[in-house]
Amino acid sequence: MRFRWDRKYLYWGVTAFIVVCCCLLFNNFIGDWKKLSEGFSRFVTVLSPILYAFVFAFLLAPICNFLEKNCFLPLGNKLHKNNQKRAKKFARWLSVAGSIVCGLMIIALLLYLILPRTYESVKGIVTRMPEYVDKLIVSFNKIERSNLTIMQDLSAVLNTVYQGIEKWMNTTLMPNMGTILTGVSTGVVSAIRVVFNTLVGLIVAAYLLYDKEYFIAQAKKATYCVFTKKTANSILETSSLTYNLFGNYISARIVDSFIIGILCYIGMLILRIPEAELISVMVCITNIIPFFGPFLGAIPSALILLLEDPMKCFVFCIFILCLQPLDGNIIGPHILGNSMGLNKFWVMLALLVGALEGFVGMICAVPVFAVLYTIARTIINNRLQKMDMPIDTKEYMNLKGIDEKTGEFIPQVKVPRVKPEKETKNKKPKKKASQ
Repeated sequence: MRFRWDRKYLYWGVTAFIVVCCCLLFNNFIGDWKKLSEGFSRFVTVLSPILYAFVFAFLLAPICNFLEKNCFLPLGNKLHKNNQKRAKKFARWLSVAGSIVCGLMIIALLLYLILPRTYESVKGIVTRMPEYVDKLIVSFNKIERSNLTIMQDLSAVLNTVYQGIEKWMNTTLMPNMGTILTGVSTGVVSAIRVVFNTLVGLIVAAYLLYDKEYFIAQAKKATYCVFTKKTANSILETSSLTYNLFGNYISARIVDSFIIGILCYIGMLILRIPEAELISVMVCITNIIPFFGPFLGAIPSALILLLEDPMKCFVFCIFILCLQPLDGNIIGPHILGNSMGLNKFWVMLALLVGALEGFVGMICAVPVFAVLYTIARTIINNRLQKMDMPIDTKEYMNLKGIDEKTGEFIPQVKVPRVKPEKETKNKKPKKKASQ
């Protein structure tokens, strides 16, 4: 008897084999999660210079394009009139070098303006620390003279805190001193690694900027090779949307933070609040994060001012509470506009999720969420258009349902509330009129 292959049973057999293999792989994946996470961390560490290079190329691309279009390409055309290819090559190399030099000069200028002032502010705070302690002791003495009960309670609280600190030092700090030193040495190694990755990233970014059209063309070629034309078009459209959203958002947030930092510095000088340079820098850096950024910078700043002058701390808090609405309602929307297309609720949700990845996560959370939101909105609108249904959200506000047969919208009718009749006590019924 000759054996015959049955496609149906072969299909189900291959499917069952693939399912079993996937289950075994998933089981091994869960069991070796720690090893996989360590391997992924090593992989990311190895590729860190490349990631730095992409970030630098993304940030320097606008400067490079501006210099090439307005400065070096006209110069190259004049120097190499008969050789257009050589003129473009000349302009591209000078544009790449000029963009890197401009980026380094901007960083150096900011460090030159910020570090000396910040160093002086920190040095002043450390120098005046004994003075702050003396003021605190004088305040305690005044409280002791005025109210002995409060002072006794305060002394009991301070003794409890002191005992807790002493216990923590003996049981936690001293036994783990080796771990702390290891962490410090790891931090030094990480700092050296960041410097190395930055230098290598700048070199790789120069090559990326020089051949950016060629690399983009290669990515498009690979996309159309792997996916269908419809899917590849969607991927390219999403990539263009992502690039524009990230570029507009990050550049706008940097400009907005710089303006807020200057306004904070000017306002603190007018109000004669000390440590204006240090606090303005902190507010400027944290303001890159929308909504929560100004408050994240204001909390440590308020603690610094509280040690020096509690009244100035109070004035600073009022000033920040006035500055934040000015940024959120006037300056920020004017610079950024409505390019994100997100409601404030979605922005806050994105920030809370991005906070899991720290400062960088909170910066990138809004544009990433905007891209995902735009993709989801496009898919929903396309699906509704195929079903011959409106895509305007306002059409669904007072919707109760849709008729399955006719497809007409059924509006939600509000039923008026009927007020209950008031019961009258000892009220006799009216007599019927005699006919």
